[in-house]
Amino acid sequence: MRLTEAEYEALMARRSADRAPVATSVPAAPESAPTGPKFKSKAEARYAQILESQQRAGQIRSWRYEAMTLVLAEGVRYTPDFLVVENTSRMTLIEVKGFMREAARVRLRVAVEMYPAFGWFLIWAKQGGFEPERLA
Repeated sequence: MRLTEAEYEALMARRSADRAPVATSVPAAPESAPTGPKFKSKAEARYAQILESQQRAGQIRSWRYEAMTLVLAEGVRYTPDFLVVENTSRMTLIEVKGFMREAARVRLRVAVEMYPAFGWFLIWAKQGGFEPERLA
């Protein structure tokens, strides 16, 4: 189909008249929008609150949730729940568990063996609290 120049201009004028004005700015996010990481379990979220209070009290320098992924073998990776930077600058990796499958236990043990420069803790979530287990 071929249009004359006048028909084309008329078509474009109709199209622009039919279109609603485009917003030029993005509305601000509501103030109640959640910030920070999304945790995979309630136990991890509770333990993050403990780490946050330790950081505010000056007991640790900083912490991050799932900050790094370690390569254990080709196609095998492990991501600890928390990376904690202590006041001495030592980095500690923490895994929080309510229960643990055998495959996760093996992966954790391999990571501890392969990366001895880190401090390692397994934090067992118990009713009403946590029970730490030093791995390295």
